[in-house]
Amino acid sequence: MANATPRDKRAGFDPYRSSGGAISLDELVEARYGPISQRTYTHYQRLVEAGYTRYISINRFDVARASVAYENASAMGRFRYCETNVGVRIVFAKSSRLFEAYGQATEIGDVGAVIEFPDDHVIEGLRGLKSRTGDMVTLRYLEAGRTVGRRVIEVDLKSSPAHVEIEYARLTSIAEMATGTPLPTEPVQFKITGQADEVQTLDLVGRRSTTSSSCSKACAP
Repeated sequence: MANATPRDKRAGFDPYRSSGGAISLDELVEARYGPISQRTYTHYQRLVEAGYTRYISINRFDVARASVAYENASAMGRFRYCETNVGVRIVFAKSSRLFEAYGQATEIGDVGAVIEFPDDHVIEGLRGLKSRTGDMVTLRYLEAGRTVGRRVIEVDLKSSPAHVEIEYARLTSIAEMATGTPLPTEPVQFKITGQADEVQTLDLVGRRSTTSSSCSKACAP
């Protein structure tokens, strides 16, 4: 049996999650979601238990769950990606080389985006560039005229269409990608007060604190 591609694994996660974990491994394979392994099937279960609504690789999940997280913003379960179809221009910076490619952002979120490349010429260029995790990129959303930069966190050039996932340098409102206009914000102030007068460590205060907040405007319930 051939190994499942990253695209197979992503595709199999959606029916698993929508079934509440009721669909078996054999049923996933019979439904042609690729040769999913028992390890991947167990990974699906762990993602759902951790509150994830989208598939991330086992390695990214392990890093996100580590006691000392490292560059894991895009792997956190609280960040959601929305399905979309937005034209993008992306420039890959590799040593002294620059490679420009046009594609479609099929999923976008406040923390990153998934870009698909259906054009064979572009895919061959990416393979020649040997694009990989950690590469720096500049991404421009053509409709919104918005440019963001950061790094590649996942590359799949074997699937059709090929795809690359990037992580932004900072959190960016999804509304900026669609209309070029940020969502309105409300300033919020938090005051953390310990329950004792003696000096305490930050960790202890965090566990024993009570939090009160005040908004500059009335906060919605």
